[in-house]
Amino acid sequence: MIRIGTVFLLLILAGCSNAGPAALDHPSPDQKLFQARDGLSIDLAEDVFEHPPDRLEILMENKSPKNVGYGEYVYIEVKQEGEWFALIHSDAVFLKDPSMKDFGMELESFEQTVQHFSIAALGITLPPGEYRLVKTFLSLEEPVQETSLAVSFRVE
Repeated sequence: MIRIGTVFLLLILAGCSNAGPAALDHPSPDQKLFQARDGLSIDLAEDVFEHPPDRLEILMENKSPKNVGYGEYVYIEVKQEGEWFALIHSDAVFLKDPSMKDFGMELESFEQTVQHFSIAALGITLPPGEYRLVKTFLSLEEPVQETSLAVSFRVE
């Protein structure tokens, strides 16, 4: 009877803990990503948050001579024990918001733009920790080249 009570208590405590959003079991294959590469760069308007942010303001710049494609979607990774792990969210976000995809927009050569990304739309809340936002760009000319950039931020 004591064992059942102990297991029940542990389940209650586990359910009440605020461990934050779930992450994949294995570290991201791209542990070292750059904030700028091949003439492309990303930054955040704010990189330290006192409270979990609902959205991020992403500053993107293309200093290359070629236009690149991108989309509304970004993914967020959390740093755990010195390694980056992608956060898990429901695939329902893609059904609820058809514009949430990784293509369909263009950043022209020598232009810059601002994108607002809703973390709340992913259905997750970021507890205190170190995170990075990963954004992917695609060249619009053959051969197609993919460039992924990352910018880190903290929630205190």
